[in-house]
Amino acid sequence: MTNESKILKQLERNYYYLSVLKRERHHYVFVSSERKFYCYSQDTLQEIQTQDLYQMLKNPQIDQIYPDALFAPVNYLISPFNNTESFIQNEYFLTSCQEEIYKSILDGINTKTQHIFSISGQAGTGKTLLTYHIVKNLVEQQYQVAVVHCANSNDGINKLKQLGWHIYTIKEFDLEEVKADVIVIDESQRISVEQLQKILRERGDRILIFSHDVHQKLNRTNEAEKVTQEIEEVAQKNNYKLSNKIRHNQEIAYFIKKIFNPSNKAFEDSKPKKI
Repeated sequence: MTNESKILKQLERNYYYLSVLKRERHHYVFVSSERKFYCYSQDTLQEIQTQDLYQMLKNPQIDQIYPDALFAPVNYLISPFNNTESFIQNEYFLTSCQEEIYKSILDGINTKTQHIFSISGQAGTGKTLLTYHIVKNLVEQQYQVAVVHCANSNDGINKLKQLGWHIYTIKEFDLEEVKADVIVIDESQRISVEQLQKILRERGDRILIFSHDVHQKLNRTNEAEKVTQEIEEVAQKNNYKLSNKIRHNQEIAYFIKKIFNPSNKAFEDSKPKKI
């Protein structure tokens, strides 16, 4: 009992997840409200007769398979830096949380109602993928976007620059000389308070997106806490936090948190909901 667009989106995801098997794949769905079967083919739904489906399924080839070996997380956790080609070709999906943040930020930018955004999250939460997904889509919408990459350079960064992305180190970035509608400061916890205040002071009418993880410090003297606190203060209601790892078993994750911190009520937010 759902609309066709949602069915297509689910089957599209299934098709992607199973693509790593490098095998022939057939995807079907039964719509109970219509009492009909549909086949997913070339991004469309096509009705299939029950007898045809039966003929397809009656002589399956059964292999002994081990799901843990077949569906390795490394095949799905796309990084703009380590899997640059897959990233550029859109061979990935955002989680529902990432999707909501992405839509909210783009809506604020397109409606010109919001100007400073903050995205925070620890390693493994998909912060970098979300940040660069936003950049890619802004560029596709004809925005001029400059990325200030505050961590060490890497092959992925170099590939993106070769594709025309405007990516700078914090040392070479000059706000007065760079022409951009949107400025994205990646790993912004690594800049100093003075650098942050200079960016805020000289931004003009340009949009700022800060992406940061306070736990990724350069050293003990790094002003990560002060910088991230000031970023979140100026972003006000536009603070977005990715709090969970992208893929984990929700029940097991909650159990682990509670067994080590049984009295911490803050974990109740992550308690699995009964359906």
